[in-house]
Amino acid sequence: MYGFVVLAAISFILIFYFLNRIKTSNTNENVPVKEIVRLSLPMGVSNVIMYLLLSIDIFILKKYFGNQAVAHYSVALKIITILSMIILSATINISPKISELYNSKKFLELEALCRKTAKIIFSVNVVISVLLGLFIKQVLLFFGPEYLAIQNVFFVLLFSQLFCSVFGVVPVYLNMTERSRIFQKILLITLSINTALNCILIPLYGAMGAAIVFTSSVVFWNICVVIYVYKKDRIKLYFN
Repeated sequence: MYGFVVLAAISFILIFYFLNRIKTSNTNENVPVKEIVRLSLPMGVSNVIMYLLLSIDIFILKKYFGNQAVAHYSVALKIITILSMIILSATINISPKISELYNSKKFLELEALCRKTAKIIFSVNVVISVLLGLFIKQVLLFFGPEYLAIQNVFFVLLFSQLFCSVFGVVPVYLNMTERSRIFQKILLITLSINTALNCILIPLYGAMGAAIVFTSSVVFWNICVVIYVYKKDRIKLYFN
């Protein structure tokens, strides 16, 4: 974890340095480097927080239950990243469109886009989830018979990604509408809750405790973003 933080800090310093060295022409379309940093820094911090949300449970689990428990839990996490990649792929593709529609104040089109994307993501992930659920024993046996013990952990984690799928573009909406600082604050609150709950539940329930905390954290920050966006923009990010 420390290596990741150090590399992130070095990367930020280098990017800031080289951006300042870029010579730009005098046109109205130029964006000041400070403005780029102002908008992108909270996104970078949010990415670090996301990394911590995926790492703190691992460190605490290792402390109390050792490397074997971490290995089992990590496999369950890796499997559900299939669903995460679907969400990521879809949101990356429509991110520029979200920004364009928001800045053009075409809120009806924006809501339609967000809800349509959420419906597509959810539909695809439901199919994948059903297949994973049906063949999870075979998948876990590929890693070894001892991994069958994490079936219930897997299903808890699977629920977290299905829940994310309902809301589709939540991970990128605030970033693409120039409110990355709001998203950063929501994630910071989530990180605090996540750390506290991990310290309580992992010693008691092991990998299942970690999965419950992870899922609770995902549910919390997704709901926070959805409520905030609806109050501010009157846009529903979920489909129904």
